[in-house]
Formats: sequence, structure tokens, C-alpha cells
Amino acid sequence: MADAPVDPVAEALLAVADGRPEDAAHRARSSGTPLGALLADHLEASSVTGVYEEPSAFEAFISGGGNIGLYAATIEALRSAAHRVDTTTWRIDGVRLPVAGRWHARVEILVSDFDKIVIEDDIELR
Repeated sequence: MADAPVDPVAEALLAVADGRPEDAAHRARSSGTPLGALLADHLEASSVTGVYEEPSAFEAFISGGGNIGLYAATIEALRSAAHRVDTTTWRIDGVRLPVAGRWHARVEILVSDFDKIVIEDDIELR
């Protein structure tokens, strides 16, 4: 029984999973397909090996709605009621973020049944 031909793009993806991005780029480019060329271009332009090393990939995944269930569950887990500390300060207790680092935060504040204020910015957690 002869071995089935191996798809170079599949081999490239396996090489990425094994932590061999240079080999993956070479295999992808050798496929001669548009997908292989795009994968090779990405691998050659990228110096990172994982989504956690390039937060923009995870941000694009979340912001783009790639996983609506995960997005909704994350929002629900972080949803909290604020209480007033003084005339200019509100506080939310008990919010736990799993990892220190740079986060993109968006806070939606319901000030009445019809009005909402949105604050959005990058924050650094240590």
C-alpha cells in the first residue's frame, strides 16, 4: 500500500505546532498554493510563536466576535455592580483578572434606564 501524498500546508501547520516556524514557512511556500503563500508570508513576517506573545491576535479574535460564547461568558464573569465611595469615586470590589499584563478595557456605565457612558482604554496590570 503506497503512502498518500502529504499536503505541504498541513506539514507547515504541524511544523508551527512543533515550534519550527522557519521550516513551516518553507513547507508552506513549497505548496505552490495561495493559502501556502499567505501562510509563509505571515510566518516570515512574524517573530512570535504564540497568541499570548502577540496580544493583538487575541484582541482581534475577541473584538471580531470570533467566539461569541467566550466573549459573552467573559463579559458576564466580569459584570459587577459599583458602589459610590464619595461624590466623584465609584468602586467595584471582587473583580479578578487572571493574568497581569496589558489589557484593553471597556467599561459601560448605565447612568439611567436610557443613558450609558462608555470608557475604553488600554491598561497595564502588575
